[in-house]
Amino acid sequence: MMKLNGNLKVLMAALALVAVTSAHATGDQAASTVATGSVGVADKKVTKAENLRLQKGVIRALSGTRGLNATNIAVIARRGEITLRGSVVDSRQAEVATAVASSVSGVSAVKNDLMIRPE
Repeated sequence: MMKLNGNLKVLMAALALVAVTSAHATGDQAASTVATGSVGVADKKVTKAENLRLQKGVIRALSGTRGLNATNIAVIARRGEITLRGSVVDSRQAEVATAVASSVSGVSAVKNDLMIRPE
C-alpha cells in the first residue's frame, strides 16, 4: 500500500507539471497572437496614412498643373499605385494627368481610367 501511495504521489506531481507547462505555453501563444495583432493594426494605420499622403500629393500636383482641368479627376492611392478616375476633355489632358501623377514622389505606378468627354 505504501508503494502505491508513493507511485500515486509521483503520478500526481507529473500531471501537475504537465498542466502547468501547457498552460504556460498557451499563455505565450496568446501573448504572441496579441502582439502580432497589434502590429497588424499599426501596419494598417501606417499604410492608410501613406495612401492619404500620396493621394493628397497627386491631387495637389494635378490641381497646380497649368492647362489641366482636374475638377473631374478622382485620385485613388493604394501602396504607391495611383488610379486616376473620372473624365477629361481630351486625350492630351489624360496624358498630362498621368505624367503629373507619375512625377509625384512615392508613386510607383499610375493606372489611367480617365474617360474622354469633350465639352
